[in-house]
Amino acid sequence: MVNKPENGKQLLSIKKFAKYSGLSEATIGRYIRDGSLPHFRIGKRGAIRIDPDSLQEFYTPAKDDLDQPTPKYQHNPLKNPKL
Repeated sequence: MVNKPENGKQLLSIKKFAKYSGLSEATIGRYIRDGSLPHFRIGKRGAIRIDPDSLQEFYTPAKDDLDQPTPKYQHNPLKNPKL
């Protein structure tokens, strides 16, 4: 959890961040709980808010991953033996 947002930043609720990112609310909650997604707690009730810029930081692949080409399709003969 981050202590304070930068002044003037618009922060998103979990629901809005889910729509923005294409992830489910449950997945976002899991990432918040395990500490991999930075967030803010606002107000007495501790409402969670997320900086939309954190999506880019969150999805940035590790340098090792950039060197490896990712195949678009891998044939699994056990799933579809006729291919």
